Amino acid sequence: MAPVRRRLRAAAVVGLICAMYAGLTAIAGLAGASPPAAESSGTWRAVASFPYSSSELGGVDCPSASVCLATGVNAAGLAGLVLATYDGGRRWATVEIPEGKPAGVACPSATLCELVGSGVGRARLGAIALRSSDGGRHWSPQRLPAGTYALAGIACPSVNVCEAVGIVPAGFGGVALRTTDGGEHWAVQRLPKGTGGLSAVACPSSKMCIAVGTDLHFGSVVVQTDDGGAHWSGDRVPAGTGGLTGVACPSSRACTAVGQTKSGGGGFGAGEHRAGASAGGYLAARAGPGGAVIRTSDGGRHWSSVSLPATGHLEGISCASRSECFAVGKVARGSTGEVLKTLDGGRRWEASSGPPGTGLYYSISCASTSVCQAVGTNPSGSAGDATATTDGGTTWVAEGLSGTNLLYTIDCSSPPVCEVAGVGASGTSAISLRSTDYGRSWVRRPLPGGIGYFGAPGLDCLSASLCEAVGANASGTAGYALRAVAVSRNHLSNSSAHAGLGWSVQRLPAGTGPLNSVSCASASECVAVGLDRTGKVALALRTLDRGKSWEVGQVGDVASALDAVACPSRSFCEAVGLGATKSGGFAASTSNDGLTWSAQALPPSTGELDGVTCSSARVCEAAGMTSTGFLGAALRTTDGGRHWVSQRLPATTGPLAALACPTATVCETVGVVANKAVEEGIALRTNDAGRSWGTQRLPAGITAMVALACPSAAQCYAVGQTTTTTLVLRWES
Repeated sequence: MAPVRRRLRAAAVVGLICAMYAGLTAIAGLAGASPPAAESSGTWRAVASFPYSSSELGGVDCPSASVCLATGVNAAGLAGLVLATYDGGRRWATVEIPEGKPAGVACPSATLCELVGSGVGRARLGAIALRSSDGGRHWSPQRLPAGTYALAGIACPSVNVCEAVGIVPAGFGGVALRTTDGGEHWAVQRLPKGTGGLSAVACPSSKMCIAVGTDLHFGSVVVQTDDGGAHWSGDRVPAGTGGLTGVACPSSRACTAVGQTKSGGGGFGAGEHRAGASAGGYLAARAGPGGAVIRTSDGGRHWSSVSLPATGHLEGISCASRSECFAVGKVARGSTGEVLKTLDGGRRWEASSGPPGTGLYYSISCASTSVCQAVGTNPSGSAGDATATTDGGTTWVAEGLSGTNLLYTIDCSSPPVCEVAGVGASGTSAISLRSTDYGRSWVRRPLPGGIGYFGAPGLDCLSASLCEAVGANASGTAGYALRAVAVSRNHLSNSSAHAGLGWSVQRLPAGTGPLNSVSCASASECVAVGLDRTGKVALALRTLDRGKSWEVGQVGDVASALDAVACPSRSFCEAVGLGATKSGGFAASTSNDGLTWSAQALPPSTGELDGVTCSSARVCEAAGMTSTGFLGAALRTTDGGRHWVSQRLPATTGPLAALACPTATVCETVGVVANKAVEEGIALRTNDAGRSWGTQRLPAGITAMVALACPSAAQCYAVGQTTTTTLVLRWES
């Protein structure tokens, strides 16, 4: 999304780094790590949970005009999600599934639904099938035949009969399975020799099904059965047809399939990733110059190509009747979604304008000729997108989805009042939440338009009634600075805590890029750091008049990014980040309110630093990673940065994302564990100014710790991640 989010702090590269952790114990030894320290006293516990939004939605089925289920992958990319609406899309709820990443979903009734997808785990690629009997609120896994394959599409012509299709990674061949008893038993069916991976299936009856996909030569695959899968045969398709990704059969004779032209170069493992469809993108199709539609009116004996308006590749299709169908995908040029409509059974198609700002559509389901639901991603590909029409495609309305994308920063300077901020479910709009009960309940606060996300740590609250925040627009090309001031002194009342603390945007100098961090020595004086508009040079800004005006400080070209800043006094600030060569960490200080900065020497093994805190103008602590990128780093200075000394951390410490020191001797830091094949968060504490650090116990399932605030030595708050949720945690001694 943006330069700031190129890391999502040190913890957001967890997925890349943790996969490399296994077997790095020798490297930990080279870093001089001590034996594991005794666990620090106190307890971390989760006080609030925020389900992730989806990073993309790949499948949808609407058994009625009010009930729709969509499948996708969460914002962290670590787990699958099912989103459900029971009021025609006005509200969506995130439903957790017990395992795997779903791809296709089919609901033969408003209460019975079946989904298929891929398994999880580094050691294997497997398929999943789950069934719900309460409209998608709860899911139960089903046993599938043994084998290494992934499922991408499913059709259920009745409540007991379902056909599922997918791919066998070895050789990229197709696979088809059927159940006739509601998923109690599934059987593998024999496909014609040479059948490529299958991505979608339609079954107008329990006996007849047609499945489509892509072969190894970037061409199309169409197979059909007329006897419930006992025998499958391949259909001949028009020359020039590329990979096919969607099919609909409103009757046993009329079917329409969509995809792209063969000249588009579609193929396995290339281009856009269809949410969970192949457990690794095996069924993804490379964006081509144009979409393709083929149709049959004689049950698949003959297929013909259809002329289309200028369009990019098409991904999904739904037919509410034999004459009316919608196809979805993307425009020929750009990253926005495309909707095509036919009123004559697919002979002629015309564009049906979607709402502005929508991204690629992956799937569509029409409960009637007037009511359709389309799902996909936003233009940046960072979050799921849902769009509906209730007038047959004349108008489309974007719908709000539940959950958050990611939370980056937290401040609890005045318990019981806390602030947390990040990116909302859209993936392109910032989110701000406020709690007045020590984090147990949170209320979303409105933000001015145009703010894409908050920096990390981009929030500094001097009191419960005054906060300064920085971040960037949705594209990450321009920075934002905001201030929130309560209109009432009674800032703990509902009117003030929830509504009276409003955010206002401040004017920044031209050329300001995304901002990562802000620190305020007083209500008037704040310093913010980040990047310039090029995204390649570090930038520092200062204000001396409560944000009414900001000016650029002189950092020079010795740093490529400034990630965190701390201002313990009105004149002194310390900033840390990444050096100009991008091979080591960077630190600089200012003694004139941020006007000029002086670079400081760091130990040679220091990598990028993501957190800094200062108890005085002489004593500062910084945290991040070593220059290898695999291990955590903690440094301390007692002379204002003239000399920095590396501290010894437990051997299990990986990259650290945030740091807080409520006193000169007590510090807390969080991040991820090193030397682990499975991603895991870590929290460390020192009570002796960093001479020894102890590991703290975290709740089970934490994959990363990303933000931290310690209002006192006896209390800390943090933001953690699991595979399905962002958590707010509290530590008390």
